[in-house]
Amino acid sequence: MKELRVSHPGTDFPPKAKRPEEVAILIESFACVTDARNLWYVSSPLTSGERSLQWRRAVPNQLDDLSALVSENFRRDVVDVNRIDAAKFVQGLRAQHQSVVIDPTALADIPNWTQSDYRVFWARVIEEYVETIVCRDGWQHSNGCAWEFLTAYLANCKLLREDLTPLAVREGQSLLEGAVAAASQGPMSGFLVSVLEALNNQGQDAKWHAPH
Repeated sequence: MKELRVSHPGTDFPPKAKRPEEVAILIESFACVTDARNLWYVSSPLTSGERSLQWRRAVPNQLDDLSALVSENFRRDVVDVNRIDAAKFVQGLRAQHQSVVIDPTALADIPNWTQSDYRVFWARVIEEYVETIVCRDGWQHSNGCAWEFLTAYLANCKLLREDLTPLAVREGQSLLEGAVAAASQGPMSGFLVSVLEALNNQGQDAKWHAPH
């Protein structure tokens, strides 16, 4: 596995699980559903993304990432709304397709898990079990979605837009560039920059995988 250079100090990129044993156990549960890479995965913003960006701009005294994540207002106005939107979309997609569709936002909060634990977990799921990934509108503003886009591309998944039309990698790169520019003054831009750099620099390296 090719090791990625971390160009932005303080940014946990590439993510490394803090609780790898728990991550491994949970990944194994997918073997109860399938033994092949034939699942669909819907990448939706949850704790970051466009809604999070707007909330942070409206509440400038709570721009710290950690304080926002534990803020009751943030969870009500951003996280809960994002979960509801994702669930509606996934419900409609499941009605149209016979394939199993994964909604990562439906996973309840796991005690003591960090954002890196979730990112490593879902990256492994994508690598091992996902055939098609749907990137919902605004995905490029979300750290998690950007990471999933990178992982899915390098794992040779089929990439789709929210309307289920093909999402070209170059289009994804362009969207991420715009998102980085929009978030350049925020505390969460470093991760997006790292994803974009990895996509640009490692895009032709099919041997690169998310860290286990």
